Amino acid sequence: MSDNISSNGEDNGLNEGTTNILIKDYSHPATGAYYYFTNREGIDGGGKKAIIESIKKDDYSDYIYLKSWNSNAFTDGKLHSFDTHRPTQLIIRNINYPTLHNIIIKTEGCGYTTFPLEAGESFIVEYTADGFAYKGCKLKQIDLNNGWASDDLNFSQSSFQGEVTYQASYAYITTLIDTNTGYLYGTVDADGLDGKDANAQLDAYISQEKMYIDIRK
Repeated sequence: MSDNISSNGEDNGLNEGTTNILIKDYSHPATGAYYYFTNREGIDGGGKKAIIESIKKDDYSDYIYLKSWNSNAFTDGKLHSFDTHRPTQLIIRNINYPTLHNIIIKTEGCGYTTFPLEAGESFIVEYTADGFAYKGCKLKQIDLNNGWASDDLNFSQSSFQGEVTYQASYAYITTLIDTNTGYLYGTVDADGLDGKDANAQLDAYISQEKMYIDIRK
């Protein structure tokens, strides 16, 4: 597996055959879009989760930052560390993405719940010492793709104990929330959610002691 950053639209090699856009339309500052994602396998054989973050600082400068998981470098202006022993909420918001018509929340022992999530809407997941729960039921998975493969937030169903993972495709599974170390960070889904607009950003951070995952174009 190679770790390459490309400016020509080719596979950048950062995620086993998956191309993740860092900066879209970077030659046009007024319409440029900036993304960030995590690579749980690390970079250059480092073996630790890595963060790849692109940000526009001013009218003339685009930055790409490579950071380690648990980094407190304040490059994006957001907090990402949390107290694993403090009960709180995870708020999942659709900021400006096309309507996700059939969110499926799967729980242990309580079946599943389905509902649409339009731009401007949100829902709440509880975080306690026992993990994540939805309406009092232990949370297994939040399916953002109407039951089809991929586009899933995996909670107790995650392959990695203590981690909430996001599966964007067969080739790309990464960590969004790590309750072992008390850290969360977002990612980008290059082919979009539920068959809609490409480059969906799942922006994960802490604000006022609550966790957020914001879904953006």
